[in-house]
Amino acid sequence: PEAPAKRGRRGKAAAAGSEAPAAWPGDAHSMEQLRIALAEEEHVDVLPQGWIADTNHTFSHLYWDMKVYRCRLGGQGGAPAGQLPYRYRWMSPEELERYAFPNVFLRVLKMYAEE
Repeated sequence: PEAPAKRGRRGKAAAAGSEAPAAWPGDAHSMEQLRIALAEEEHVDVLPQGWIADTNHTFSHLYWDMKVYRCRLGGQGGAPAGQLPYRYRWMSPEELERYAFPNVFLRVLKMYAEE
């Protein structure tokens, strides 16, 4: 497949300046890979709904290049629909404020909230 249009962190096509994220054929494949990996490795059934943004983060010698997708719980195996495995839990925005998160995760939460 062709390479995607250059997209900024907020998910907008850099050249076009459009409000909607630029779609490319790899998005569907990436979302399916995300679904499979979470089901196999974490026993969480999610249904990716769409791409939110690309972001990155650098720890002293590690570089993360991340794609952020909006998902919903599926319930096709593992935990029943709407439930998470025992080591996960739902948190309200107020609860999130009580925990320390790396800046990259704070950026992702802000992008999600602004969507």
